[in-house]
Amino acid sequence: MLLRLSRAVLDTPSVSRQFAESEVAIVQRETLLRERQYPFRWLSRMALQNLYGTLRGRADNTVEDLPKLSLEKAYQFHKEHYVPSNVTLIVSGNIDPARAEELVARVFGDTEPSDAPKKPWLDHKPDPGKQSVVRLQSDRLQRDTVLFAKFVEFEDRSTSIDMQGAFFIASGILNERIAKVLRHEDTRILNHGVNWYFAKNADVELVIDLQRFSVDEAKDLLTETLAGLLDEPISKYEIHELRQKEVVWSQNMARRPSAFLWFLQNVAADGFPPISPSVFAETLSNTTDQEVIDFAEKVLRPSATSFVLAEKAD
Repeated sequence: MLLRLSRAVLDTPSVSRQFAESEVAIVQRETLLRERQYPFRWLSRMALQNLYGTLRGRADNTVEDLPKLSLEKAYQFHKEHYVPSNVTLIVSGNIDPARAEELVARVFGDTEPSDAPKKPWLDHKPDPGKQSVVRLQSDRLQRDTVLFAKFVEFEDRSTSIDMQGAFFIASGILNERIAKVLRHEDTRILNHGVNWYFAKNADVELVIDLQRFSVDEAKDLLTETLAGLLDEPISKYEIHELRQKEVVWSQNMARRPSAFLWFLQNVAADGFPPISPSVFAETLSNTTDQEVIDFAEKVLRPSATSFVLAEKAD
C-alpha cells in the first residue's frame, strides 16, 4: 500500500481550480502566521535576500510567491520536478532484499528514466565582497534582535557529500565556542541561535540570531566573536569529543526503526543519496583532524555577509 501511494506521487494530479485557490489561501495564511509567531523566520529571510541581492535565488520568499501561484503553474512545476530522477524511494524494515526489489519493480517498473531537474538557485551566489547592513523597527519583535547571515563557497568542490564528516564535526566545535562566548562569558546576552546549511554543491550558509540590550553592541560583539573564534587553535581533544558525540548519535539512530527511517529521509531530502547511520559513523571516523581544521578556517575567512539590526517598536 505504501509503495502504491508513493507511486501516485509521480502521476499528474487533478484538482479543481476552487480547491487549488483554497489551498493557496490556507498556506498563505499559515506562512504569515508563522512569520509573526516566529520573527526569526522573517528576519532570516530578509538577511538572506539582502545577502544574495535578490528576492529569489536561495532566499525563499513564500509570502510574495504564493499570490502569483496558479493551477497551471502548479501543474508545470509538478511536470518538471516530480520525475523519477528526483525521487528517492526508501525501503526500510524486516524485509528480504529480493522481495523488496520485486515489489519496487512491480510498482515502479513502468517509470521511464528522466534527466535530473535543473536547480538554478544553486548557481546563484552573492558577490564575495558583499557587506550588507540593514536597520528596521517592527512591532512583530518581542525584543531587539540582530540577524547575521554568511555565505561560504568551496570553489574547488562540486559536491559536499565527501565533506559531511568535516562539516558536522567543525560546525559542532564552532557552535560550542560561539555559545561559550555569547552565553557564558557575557551575561548581557538574552538569547542566541546558530543554524548551518550545507548545500549539495558545497556552499555553506551560516545564520546567527542574537538578542542583546543594544543591536549595535550585539553586532560588534558578534563580529568580534567570529573574528577571534580560532585565535585558540582547535585541539585534538575538541575534535575527538565532537567526533564521538556524532558517532554515538548515529549509532543510536540505527537502534530505533523510526529514528533510522527519519535519518534516511533527512539525508535524501537534502538531495544526497541515502546512506545508513553506520556509513555516516564510518565517514565521521575516517575524517581527519586536518580536514576539520581546514573546514573551520575556510568557513571563518572573510566572505559575503549580511546583518539585519531589528529593534522592537512600541
